[in-house]
Amino acid sequence: MQFKTLTLILCLLLISACSALKSPSLNFAEVVKNMEGPKISSIEETQAAEANKSLEQRELVKAITLYTQLTIDHPDNMMYQLHLADGLRLQGDIAKAQQTYDIILKNKKKTTENMLDATEGKGLCYMQEGNFEEAVKSFSTVLNQDAARWRSINGLGVALALTGRPKEAMEYYNIALQLSDNNPTILNNMGLSLAFNGKMQDAIPLLEKASSSLPKGSSERRRVDLNLGLVYGLASRTSDAERTIKPYLSQAAIYNNLGVYALLANDNVKARQYLKKALSSNPTHYQKAWDNLQKVGG
Repeated sequence: MQFKTLTLILCLLLISACSALKSPSLNFAEVVKNMEGPKISSIEETQAAEANKSLEQRELVKAITLYTQLTIDHPDNMMYQLHLADGLRLQGDIAKAQQTYDIILKNKKKTTENMLDATEGKGLCYMQEGNFEEAVKSFSTVLNQDAARWRSINGLGVALALTGRPKEAMEYYNIALQLSDNNPTILNNMGLSLAFNGKMQDAIPLLEKASSSLPKGSSERRRVDLNLGLVYGLASRTSDAERTIKPYLSQAAIYNNLGVYALLANDNVKARQYLKKALSSNPTHYQKAWDNLQKVGG
C-alpha cells in the first residue's frame, strides 16, 4: 500500500513538472539572457591591453607594432593614434611621430583633449630635435587652453633651462610640481637644470627623491639613476656614482663613465685612472674609453 502511494506521489510530481515546462510563463530565452558567465575580451580589447602594457614597460617595438595594427583596424580611434605617436617619439622616430600627431590634429572627430595631447606631443618632438622655439609655441598653445597641463609646463621649463634661462625654468618646474606633486620627471629635470648651472648640492636631493619614487628595474628608474650618477660624479662623490650606475652598466662602461665624470669635474688625474681601468676591462672593444682617454692626454 505504501509503495502504491509513493508511486502515485512521484507520478503527480512528474506531471506537475511537465506542466511547468510547458507553461508559457517560463521564458527560456529570458533565462539564458540573464545567466551570468565569464566575460571574454574581444580581439581588439586584448590587443589594446597588450599594447598599453608594452608602452608602459617601454617595450617600444612591440607597442608600436600592436598600435600600428590597431590604427589600421580602427583609424578613427584617437587614443590608438596618440599612443602610436608617443611610442614612435620615445623610440626616436621623430618624423613618423610628428606625422602621426598630425593625423590626430587633422581628424574632424578629434576632441579638445585629443588636440591638446597631440600638440603637446609635437612640442616634445621639437624638444628632441633641439627646436626649442617651436617647442615653446606648442606648449604655449596647449597652456592657453588648459593651464593645468603639467607636461607642457615642465616642457617650457626644460626649454628655458636649455636656452640659458635657469631662473625662469625653475619657476615653471615649481608650478608643474604644484600640479603633479613629487613627479619624478619634473624632479629629474629640476635636478639636471641645477646641476648644469653648478648647483650640485641642490641638484642631488631632487634626483635622489626622483629615483626613490620609481620602481627598481623600470626604464624610468634607469634614466634617473644614470643622471644621478652623473651628478654624483660632478660633485666628486665617486663611490656614490659607482654604486648608483652599477646595476645598469658593464664594468668597462662603469669605469668609462667614472672617467668622464672626473673629466667633467676637471680632475684629469682621476679621469685617466678610470679610463685606463675601462680599457683594461675591455681593451679590444671599448672604443669610448680610448676616445675619452685621448681627451685627457692618456
